[in-house]
Parts: sequence; C-alpha cells; structure tokens
Amino acid sequence: MFSVLAIEALPISSHAELAVAATKPIAQKSQPRLRYTPPKLPLRRGLRSTQGAGSRSPSFTMMNVTLLAPSDHLGQTAAGHPNFYWHVSNGSPFPLQFALFERGVSQPIWVKRVTVKQAEIIKLAMPKVLPELKPGKEYRWSVSILRNPVDVSLNPVFHAFLTRGNLTPDQETQLKAATSDRDRAALYAEAGFWYDTVDAIATRYLDQPTEATRREDLLTLLDQVGLSKLLVQRR
Repeated sequence: MFSVLAIEALPISSHAELAVAATKPIAQKSQPRLRYTPPKLPLRRGLRSTQGAGSRSPSFTMMNVTLLAPSDHLGQTAAGHPNFYWHVSNGSPFPLQFALFERGVSQPIWVKRVTVKQAEIIKLAMPKVLPELKPGKEYRWSVSILRNPVDVSLNPVFHAFLTRGNLTPDQETQLKAATSDRDRAALYAEAGFWYDTVDAIATRYLDQPTEATRREDLLTLLDQVGLSKLLVQRR
C-alpha cells in the first residue's frame, strides 16, 4: 500500500505569465545570486534523463512532460524525503504514474498515480513514512503516461536520476543562519544541491505565481539546466 502524498498544481493562466516573463530582462536585486553549481557527478555511461513529447490520440493533443531535473549529471539532494517536480503541457484522459527506484533494484520504493486536467507544474512530496534515501546511493524517478493498460511497455516514460549527498558543517551553519527560503535556495544552489534548490524556488513560485521576482527566480534556475526554454515553447 502506498501513502497519500501532497500534490500542488499551477493554473494555466500562470504558465502564460511564466512564458511572457522569460522574454523580459530580469531586474537587478540585492538578494544573493541564484547560481547553480553542478556537482562533479556525471551520469553513468548509457544513462540520461529524458524529456519531451509523450502521447497523442484522437481525443486530445500531444502531452509534453518535462521533469524539473538536470539531464546531463546526477542531481543531488540533502533531504531524506525530497520533493519531486515536473511540468505537463496540457490535460490528459490517461493518468500519470510516478515511480521511484533505487538503482539496480527492480522493486519500486514508491509509486503514485496522478490525474492531470490542465497544464501545470506538479509537486510530489515523498511520504515521511517511507525509509529515507540513503547517502551515496543512486536513485531513478520516472513519470509515465498510462495510455496502454494491457502492454505497459508501450507507455511513454520519462526519467531522471538523483543521489543523496551530505552537506559540509560550514554549509549546514550557513543554511541555519539564512533568514529566508530565497537565501537558503541560493546556498543550496552554490553547494550543488539541485533538488533542494528547485524545491525552495518552485514552492515560492507556486505560492505566488503572479509575483514577478518569483517567476524570474524560477526561470533563472531552470535556464541553468536548459529547461526554461522548454517550458516557454510548450505554451
């Protein structure tokens, strides 16, 4: 039995504003720079995160799925129970299925089905009742479109990879001293913890998607791993 998890969705109108924001110059702010420094953790040979077009049928338009994760290196998290984010370009009559695996283990750690009715950014929180991710272990998470219940091998699937890393004592001290989620996000980004950075920035954005600086922060971060253009093109 799988636990219930938190799901947050972004309305379609906010995605239009997000696309418009990408065409405007980002104003200078006195806040810490949001610069993501990728860790030296290349994906193993033959592995690569996947993004792109997912499904077409006579009853609905092509769905594009974008996992908010780097595609060319192993993203880090400092959290034992991280949050996961992805974007869908439109609604679907078929449910989506999220799955989390430890690398080399066929049995999933966690599986959850999600219904999508509109274009949105989806946030999934890993339930606290599950065992924490183990430091140094590699994990794969995937989102599939369940359009074929008979032959699941025909279902489009998109996947990304992550590992749990350890913060240094100095980094932990700086994070405890940070006075805002934005400041903590900047520290996580500099330390190379993608999943914690995108969690802080995307959560702020989803709370107030019409606030300009929050849109700019999200676009700035996504652009550093080649994702902001993908989101804009899908509007």
